Amino acid sequence: TTKCSSSRELSSFEYSHWPITGRDFFLRILVINRPPFSEKHPVTISTFLNEFPSFLESTIICKEPLIITGDFNIHVDMPSESCLFSELLLSTSLIQHVHQSTHVKGHTGLGLVNRFSGTVKNFR
Repeated sequence: TTKCSSSRELSSFEYSHWPITGRDFFLRILVINRPPFSEKHPVTISTFLNEFPSFLESTIICKEPLIITGDFNIHVDMPSESCLFSELLLSTSLIQHVHQSTHVKGHTGLGLVNRFSGTVKNFR
């Protein structure tokens, strides 16, 4: 069974929480959307990197399996944008599973993140 249990919009990103329950399991999925910088959304990546850690702190304390996915709009394949984001994931025992281009211009902006202790199957 699944349905969106909560959603919220912060200044740099929005998210929705999707708990999935079965007869003998529980899984939490968080879907993140960080709009790219634009005239309509003049919020820098720095703002996101300041807001996202607080969000993670309140999220990762759950004991259930956790998957965070969505469009972070961070060019994780570009060191200038990805270093702080990668360090943040590492410091919270999360791992990014997308390592190839997901955007037309060759960047990796989408993410599939989970805990080190969890398992992510190869989805194709």
